[in-house]
Amino acid sequence: MNILIVSQYFWPENFPINDFSLGLSERGHRVTVLTGIPNYPVGRFFDGYGFFRQARQNYHGIEVLRAPLLPRGRGRLRLSINYLSFAVLGSLTGPFLCREPYDLVLVYEPSPITVGLVAWVMKLAKNAPMMFWVQDLWPESLSATGMVRARWILNLIGELARFIYARSDLILVQSRAFFEPI
Repeated sequence: MNILIVSQYFWPENFPINDFSLGLSERGHRVTVLTGIPNYPVGRFFDGYGFFRQARQNYHGIEVLRAPLLPRGRGRLRLSINYLSFAVLGSLTGPFLCREPYDLVLVYEPSPITVGLVAWVMKLAKNAPMMFWVQDLWPESLSATGMVRARWILNLIGELARFIYARSDLILVQSRAFFEPI
């Protein structure tokens, strides 16, 4: 299979999706990753990276394509802008960066849920099914951590989550406890 993984985070950031993508590649799948410019957890671009530097890389045979985004910086506002910038800029540039056809669009979502918007655009652009791998429940995690308290914002994010889940062809969860909220 030719698999497109959409994840806001990827190597050299340290996330399980790195090993998972290698496992897919080792099993004979062709894997491409559409991701952002590495800036987690420090809040600024990693050395050697920028808007126009390292946009295409190879990670052990996996093609890595980096959509521009604004670094997370510090504070809630900057983090929100980081999430939104990947959703918008990844959606706009993804179809141009990812030129080949794909058999599957796999979304890796530890946070934020907005990564699903990029994957949905890629699903439409590539006419491929979308598999959404939920690692973190939104808006529940925002409410539980106290990051967002405004009920109207939580409701808006809840609507966004339902929109994305409804457009997924398959949803993978980390726990049976995720079934009911999803």
